[in-house]
Amino acid sequence: MGIQNATVTRLSDYDIRATHMTGIITDLGIEIGKWLFDPEKLNRIKFRLLILVITSFFIGGIFGAYAFNGSMGTSALFLLGGILVSLSIFPIYKDVHIRFRYIEISRDRRRRKRS
Repeated sequence: MGIQNATVTRLSDYDIRATHMTGIITDLGIEIGKWLFDPEKLNRIKFRLLILVITSFFIGGIFGAYAFNGSMGTSALFLLGGILVSLSIFPIYKDVHIRFRYIEISRDRRRRKRS
């Protein structure tokens, strides 16, 4: 679930946790409240993203149950898990690359201060 949360957060630039339905429903409720009482405060992009995530959960649940009970069985889990892992490779690479670059810059600054 951590990989999915990191992937969704990285791709959307929002702090939306896709593996916790209660948090998503709460965020959606807040956005609906903004829409009902002060429509100008509604974050339309976040609202649409929350609707998309909730819809994806339901579609994924239906597809997963159908695939598991159908001909695929447990191989459906490996297929969908593989798709998730493949989606997370680039964000992980990017984070590691940024971290190592930060370490290099920090070392260079320390060396310059010493000389």
